[in-house]
Amino acid sequence: MTIERRQHLTTAEDYERRIKALETRVSELSVSPWFGCLTRNALDVAIRAIDTADLWVCFFDIDRLKQANERWGKLTTSNKIAASIKPRSSDLLAEYHLPIVGQWFSGDEFVAILPEADVLGYAQRVQKALHSEELSATFVLVSCGYMVNTYLTINYADKVASYVKADGHRNLIVRI
Repeated sequence: MTIERRQHLTTAEDYERRIKALETRVSELSVSPWFGCLTRNALDVAIRAIDTADLWVCFFDIDRLKQANERWGKLTTSNKIAASIKPRSSDLLAEYHLPIVGQWFSGDEFVAILPEADVLGYAQRVQKALHSEELSATFVLVSCGYMVNTYLTINYADKVASYVKADGHRNLIVRI
């Protein structure tokens, strides 16, 4: 039986190379390869890192994603969604690192966290961009302060979107 010894970092270059590799790996884990937005885990970290009391949730559920994937293929559909949900540089608020945009539970549910003044405009812009890509989504806009915490607010918005879609409505923006 042979025992291998771990190689120790001996130089500053070794250390820097290892740090760069770890940073790359963390970046890969934080950004969805399909949509270019935050993964659910990274979204959780981002939400915990900011004070969301005065912010709003823009929850949106892509309508008929399965049919879109069958029509164009998953890669093309994902590229269409990614192009539509990406914040414009004018949307970005450096002070808060907003909007925060990430996947929720499945590939067709997304969450954006924005100031109240920007939430409707973002939803309308994404709705229009999705429409130009022959896609649609059902949006629910709700204040992060509506419930006890942001996660309950997002779950509430998810349920509202589900009820709206179950009632046969699609491509709507619902503000609560």
